[in-house]
Amino acid sequence: MNQELSALILRSKMDYERLEAVRMTDLCEIPEIIPHLLEWTQDLNWPVAIPIIEKLLAYPVFPIFTTQDGIWKDNVIQYYIRELSLEYKTAFTEELVRIVENPTDDEIDDEVVKSAASALEEINQFLLS
Repeated sequence: MNQELSALILRSKMDYERLEAVRMTDLCEIPEIIPHLLEWTQDLNWPVAIPIIEKLLAYPVFPIFTTQDGIWKDNVIQYYIRELSLEYKTAFTEELVRIVENPTDDEIDDEVVKSAASALEEINQFLLS
């Protein structure tokens, strides 16, 4: 692992020093940090979660929807996708439709389907107007 990447690897949910380094970094220059940062968005009660989500708003594609963590997926839909500009939101349309029409067990159990349906409705209303 290179030194620049190592300086951005958060060590705890209270790692404000490295969080500040992440905030000051252009993630396009170090895209390999994004999966690590996504791990810190699993629980919105963690102090680093919301600042990381805010930083990631410019980066719309990531692999959370392949996990079995319904709460994480729901957080991403409610607090990430819904904040994106329409051009980025529409990139998630296919995945949102899949969740609504063919949800996994975790998506049903954690009510991800409701969030996905709501996000889809918002996208469709915009596209129809």
